[in-house]
Amino acid sequence: MERDIFGRLLAIAINQKVDIGYCLSFPLAPLPPALFHCSGDIMKTDKSTLSKQLTAKIAPANPGQVDIEIIDGFYYLYQIGSNLPQTFGKVAESILIKLCSKNTPEVHIIFDRYLTPSIKDSERQNREGIDIPYTINGPLQKRPNDFLKSLKNFRFKEALVKFLANHWADDSFATVLGNKKNYITVGEQCFSYCSAANLVVQTEELPVELPCSGG
Repeated sequence: MERDIFGRLLAIAINQKVDIGYCLSFPLAPLPPALFHCSGDIMKTDKSTLSKQLTAKIAPANPGQVDIEIIDGFYYLYQIGSNLPQTFGKVAESILIKLCSKNTPEVHIIFDRYLTPSIKDSERQNREGIDIPYTINGPLQKRPNDFLKSLKNFRFKEALVKFLANHWADDSFATVLGNKKNYITVGEQCFSYCSAANLVVQTEELPVELPCSGG
């Protein structure tokens, strides 16, 4: 888009006696400038920007009692990813221990997903060289050296979440769970884990359908 397009538009409107309001009813660029760069790339802002703006306006207070803690799974992995053990089995154990150490009886770790069509499609196309197939064959397999970089690979994240959901069902984690109950989302599925008689009880949770109110 030209730098002085509004000035040129005004000059043409005056010289040609064209209604400027009518001129502005047409697009000024191939794509909406508020959403896209001239190159066609989507405008992006750090996710934390909105959060910082909102939290600056409030004085938050911690609740007296917390019954459930909900965690953004991939954001959480970015936070702890630089200090995780070397094998996937130990990674799964370490994450579960951290979740069970939360000061709440129930923890939900939610791993989001993007359905096509999505605003993430263009970004994923730009990362086609990064999103390469990845397989986790078992708990003894070593994780990538640069774990945080691997989290940019959609296929790696998908394989890791599936591995966590499967490996946490191992009865050796019964003592880790104790009296806690954990939930994890895997695609469209959700699994819960609790301990009973020194065994891990894994349950696939059914989706909750909210009743529609009649009009």
